[in-house]
Amino acid sequence: MRRHLTAGIALISAAGLALTGCASEDEKPKAGPEVAWAGHVCDSVTKSGRQVQVPKVDKKKPVAARKQIVTFLEALSTQLSGLRTDLRKHGSPPVHGTETSFLETLDRLDKNRKSLDTTIKQLKKAKVSDQKTLAKSLSAAGKSMSESGKYQGVAHELAAIPGLKPAFTQAPSCANVTGNAAPAAQQ
Repeated sequence: MRRHLTAGIALISAAGLALTGCASEDEKPKAGPEVAWAGHVCDSVTKSGRQVQVPKVDKKKPVAARKQIVTFLEALSTQLSGLRTDLRKHGSPPVHGTETSFLETLDRLDKNRKSLDTTIKQLKKAKVSDQKTLAKSLSAAGKSMSESGKYQGVAHELAAIPGLKPAFTQAPSCANVTGNAAPAAQQ
């Protein structure tokens, strides 16, 4: 009798464990606050990127071309400032041990924006009268921004932080921003 009782208890326990482990696809675990946070970050990046349009520059009109490039770079600088404001509004990631990396990411964003602002000042001061002087001023501007050219952006940096990577992978709005395929975006 004891053997049957023990076998019965084992069978019930095994069935209970099996049933609790079998959640339907409709009962997926809820995403934590870190996924929502990552989604807000990616939404902010997407919003700021949409607001900046790359101009069509007519190199045959060098003075106008420089003005268009400066206007574009100023808009980009404004968007980077707005992105920083949005990120500060969302606050540090809700994942233990990631705040320092978050603050370092903001510092790199600031550094790149300041480099951009320096380039804008250089372009505004440049004497441009023909295609040759335009090319010379753009070359000098390119050199001052060479480090910024390596910068991939806040979403890529934050998604690379080990404690945040899963959140950026799970947040659907991050799929197009970081290159990660979020579960909801996969087919």
